[in-house]
Parts: sequence; structure tokens; C-alpha cells
Amino acid sequence: AQVHEIQAQQRLISKLLTISDDPANDPLLTQARQRRTLAEGKLLQAGGAGVSGTRLHWKEVRSALEPGEALVDFVLIDRRADPRLPTADGHVSAAVSSVQAWVTLPSSSAPQVLDLGPVEEIESLVRRFLANVVATRSGGRVPPKAGEVPLEQQVFERLWAPCAELVGTSSRLYLAPDGFLGAFPFSTLTDSSGRYLLEDHQFVRIQDLGVLLASAPDRAPPAAGILLVGGVDYNRAGGPGGGDPAAAQEGAGRSGRNSYFPQLAHSEPEINALSEMFRAAHPDAPPPKVLRGSAATEGAVRAQASSWGVVHLSTHGFFQSGTHESLWSFEPGPDGRIIPMTTTSGQALVQNFPGLASGVVLAGANDRGLPGADDGLLTAEEWSWLDLSRVRMVVLSACETALGEVQAGEGMLGLQRTLHTAGARTVISSVWEVPDEHTFHLMVEFYRRLWLEGDSTIEALRGAQLKLLHQNRLRHGQGLPYSWGGFVLSGDWR
Repeated sequence: AQVHEIQAQQRLISKLLTISDDPANDPLLTQARQRRTLAEGKLLQAGGAGVSGTRLHWKEVRSALEPGEALVDFVLIDRRADPRLPTADGHVSAAVSSVQAWVTLPSSSAPQVLDLGPVEEIESLVRRFLANVVATRSGGRVPPKAGEVPLEQQVFERLWAPCAELVGTSSRLYLAPDGFLGAFPFSTLTDSSGRYLLEDHQFVRIQDLGVLLASAPDRAPPAAGILLVGGVDYNRAGGPGGGDPAAAQEGAGRSGRNSYFPQLAHSEPEINALSEMFRAAHPDAPPPKVLRGSAATEGAVRAQASSWGVVHLSTHGFFQSGTHESLWSFEPGPDGRIIPMTTTSGQALVQNFPGLASGVVLAGANDRGLPGADDGLLTAEEWSWLDLSRVRMVVLSACETALGEVQAGEGMLGLQRTLHTAGARTVISSVWEVPDEHTFHLMVEFYRRLWLEGDSTIEALRGAQLKLLHQNRLRHGQGLPYSWGGFVLSGDWR
């Protein structure tokens, strides 16, 4: 009963915070928070938190690495909190925060620590690089000035070149990124010859190093079949009727850019193609469960998500930050220079509950008068209450769903991490807004390789990305990583 009360109050909080900044909602928010806190207290008194963790020794992690693999653990060292912390060479540093990379190979006797430089410098460089990559899709990319080293080369030399000397030709790289690097797709970096790291390495994001250990006897066997969600009607939920799309367009900002979610032209063809392909590849499996149109509601997804081995969400995602602009908030100005577009509602979300700052968009999200506690936005907070222990893979064919609010020492607390915490073994998600058509082609190729050719999950994703990369080079004379580089895999790569 307490769990249901917590869920109910959290859904109400989510709706109140995302539909409006109206101060008139403050008493309702206060009451909902009090009820949630009371229910959490009763739950803890009744049975404890129910959370357990396993501490791993570095030698266990090293032993789990196979030949041709390497682990690169990026750590943000905050020497402002403790200036006595030593640098990589063992000397005591001035109180300047820095980025370190801890590299482990199967043959390592100890992790090799690389000090890559001050956090502020590297973060500024990384954010400029990402903004430039994303702006390429609209022609707003800022070219380097005469004699200036291109941004991609600057980031490569500062962030990856020292690591490259150690990992060498390792084909599979496990990355444990911290802080702002949690949203950075390393595969999009290029060396001095213009060759992308994707062409030489598989990149697997690890949020829990325990996933490297092969044995997991306590895990339930994955469920069969696939849940496909797409062709979502953002104006109506549950059937005919619903709100006025024109009125919805005037609502408070909820996505970080505006409140109106347009239909995705390639979303329904995507789930139709995947449904047909799944049936052909798995004739003995249960037929795919498809939620589309006004039936793709929050309630329907919550009811179905735990029962399928693969959950594929072909819909918008969203991310709002109270401290940094969203990646899709960078737009080219009149002179071609990239400028940040500020948001107004993200701060309230993050300050109250970081788990409300990211999620997926479902039926009725444009309808401000949607009845009940659901608002068409299934937030990371709401996903955290689902039991996904039998879900092998969640694919978020959406925008910016891998992003999360930075918490000191805790990495990224976005939807990607929440899905893993809820039990999903593998999550494929995006760190920027990928064009609808490119997403369609990438996803169809990914599943073709996974289901029909028998590739591992990471091999299938990398193969699909390489196909788009090579097509871009043939058609446009350049790799255009905005069309393929935004998708990242975290968790189990097998």
C-alpha cells in the first residue's frame, strides 16, 4: 500500500511540475511531497530500504577483462573539496579540480592513472565540441579559424590521445565516465588522419563495474518477446477526443525547447518494420506487443514494460537541466555562430527532483487538460518504480534520453541509469536529438544485424553506425556524426 501511495504522489508531483510554473500549484506540491515522505517513512519502518550493493576489488575487474579489452574509468577529482589529494605523479596539487583517466588492461599490475587537466578547461572544450557536432545538422557548425586546430582535434589530443597510447589496438573498450563526460560519445572523436574512433573500437558504457563479471546467478532469466511503442499520438491519450493541439502549443515549456511535441513521421514505419522482422527471426516467440497512437499511454507502458525481453520506445525523449543548457538548446545565430537558447522550467524540475528532468514522451503529452495523474511524460522517477529485472534490453529511439543531472561522485542520474537500477541489463539511448529519418535507418539496421545475422548487441549497434558513417562519406564527403554518433550502449554488451 505504501509503494502505491509513493507512486501516486510522485505521479502527481511530476504532473504539477511539468505542466506549469504557476505558484498556485505550490500548496498542492507541498501536500504531495509530505504524503510521499510519510509513505516512504512507513515503508522503511516496515521492511527497510531493500537496497544492497556489492563492493568489487580492482583485481576482480582486471581478471574479468579478456585479451583485446580495456577499461577506462574517467574520474573528476575535486581538489577544492580536499586539496591534499595527490596528482597522478604522486605530488600534492594546488586546489584545482582535474579530470583523471584510470586505465586497466588484462596485463596491468595496477591501474595506470592519467591526469588529463583541469575540469573547467576540458568541460568547456567538450561542450563546444558537442554543440558544434549537433549544429551540423542545421548548417550552423562553426568552422575553425585560419590556423586554428579543429575542435575535434583539440578534444582528441586533450581527452583521448593519452589513453590511446595505453589501450593501443584493444578492440572493445569499457568506459566508466563521470560527470559531464557521461553525455560524451567517444566514438565521434577523430584522430589526426580524420579516422573516427568508432572505426577501430567498440565502446561500452559501464555504470556498474559488476556487469563485467560473467556470473550473475541472482538475476531472473529474461522474458521473451518485444514491446514496441511508436507512432504516438501526442495530442490525445486513450482514444478519440483529447485536447486542442493549438492550445497545447501555448503551454508551459516541458521539453526544454517548447511544450509542443510534433508527430514523428518515421516512428510508425519503424515499429512496423521491426514487428515484421521480429516475427521472421523469432517464429516461435510470442508476437510483438505494439502500443501506438492514442493507446501508447503512460499507464499502458507501465503495465507492459516488465513483461517483455526487449522494450523499444520510438518516441521523443526529453531532458531539462537546472545548471547547464540542454544540448538541443544550442542553435546557430544569424551570423552562423552557435548561441545557447535558455530555458525557464528546467530549474524547477531539477531542484525538486532530478528524476523528473528526463524521460520519454507518450500519448496525450500535448494535452494540458489530460485527466488523472498521468501527463504523457513518463519520467525517470516514474521508471524507477518499475520492475525491469526480466528486461534484457531497453532501446530509447528518442532524443537526449541518455543525459542526466550531474551529482558529485554519482556520475549521471538520467533515464539511462534509472533503467539499469530498475533491472534492465542493456540500455541503448541517445545523447542528442537525432533526426527522425536517420534514427529509422539506424534502428532497422541494428535489429537486422542483431536478429538476422546473430551479432552481439554492441557489434550490431557499431555495425549500424558504421554503415551510416560510410554512407555519409559517399554522399556528403564527410562522416556527419550527428546522424549516428548520438546513440550509446550501456550495460551488458553481449
